[in-house]
Amino acid sequence: MKPAFFLTLLSFCILKSQASCPISCHCTDSTISCINQDLKNVPDLTNLDISPNFLDFSGNKMFFISQENFNFPKCDEVRTLYLNSSMVNELGEQAFDELEGLQVLNLNDNILSYSGMPEDIIEDLDQMITLDLSRNNFDEGMPKIRSGNLKILVLNAAQISFIENNSLAHLPKLVVLYLEQNNIQNLSFEPFKMFKPESLTVKLSYNPFWCTCDNLRAFQQLADHKLINTLDPYFCTTVDDRLLSIFKDDFTELLKDCAETEDMVNDDSEQVLFENDANTFPDGYKNEEKKDRINSLDDKETHIQQIDQENLKPRLPTNCWYIFTDEPSNDGFFIAMALTTLISFVIGFSSGILFCKLVYTLRYKKLEQGSDSQVQLIKA
Repeated sequence: MKPAFFLTLLSFCILKSQASCPISCHCTDSTISCINQDLKNVPDLTNLDISPNFLDFSGNKMFFISQENFNFPKCDEVRTLYLNSSMVNELGEQAFDELEGLQVLNLNDNILSYSGMPEDIIEDLDQMITLDLSRNNFDEGMPKIRSGNLKILVLNAAQISFIENNSLAHLPKLVVLYLEQNNIQNLSFEPFKMFKPESLTVKLSYNPFWCTCDNLRAFQQLADHKLINTLDPYFCTTVDDRLLSIFKDDFTELLKDCAETEDMVNDDSEQVLFENDANTFPDGYKNEEKKDRINSLDDKETHIQQIDQENLKPRLPTNCWYIFTDEPSNDGFFIAMALTTLISFVIGFSSGILFCKLVYTLRYKKLEQGSDSQVQLIKA
């Protein structure tokens, strides 16, 4: 009787557990996992008998997330929520407000846009620590998030092209900001000036920055405030498509060139580095106001003549390959090389013929001095 009793009790427990766990999901006392189940919505959690602190709904097709999705008993005990890779493209207002104890929210690899991301999405979550919004479609700009407690914001590879001055204004306790592998071309220190030195770590590697004075000065200010690591791989592109490594030995010289140029032009808004013509602007650095202000200078030609064009050119890495640049002054070098090669070939070829002729003549005369049989043998 006892074995039968224990078997019945075990069966009852299993059935009870299965009844409380959503279909297509796997549950334990503290987790609910519904990974890659092709779910169109967050499953119904109202009948749960457990108190999960970890919810994983990654790899599904949940296009819209609303507040009702997480309104279930003991929802305030959830600490981590994964909705990554689930094709989410819109979040309803107060979508996560029921999860009062939420600390980590992963929305990585979705199709969220600037307009589909409410600013106050986590504003009322007092325990939020980490928000991951990587690999979304924020091509309209960095999304604005409001949170009095958020410490880590991840926005890598999110197609962000610019950072507005007030993008971080409502994140006073932010400690780490990831903005790597985006499309940011121009940078300003303005969004970061609210943070004290060393209070924030910003990751900006692998963005297509232009080599402008504004960008270089912004990097210098970030470095001075110790908000970025100067050992990280930061590069910028000049107007002639040369890639320069920021924070290398020539960084001070580049900033010096900027200062000299500004002194000559006497206008802080005309800070385009490596320009041979004040009317030339790199693609992607489109600011018609700046261009108009340059063109409106009465003595623009005088200022341009005063600028040392050589000092405005980028400092190239000191290796032998850059000896062969595209400068017109090197055309004579290549012509001389070609002529020298041709003349050397002609002289070498002629000398070879004359040498062979001389050797043949000397050998023939030596044979003539030999026996008749030797001559006949050689002629044969």
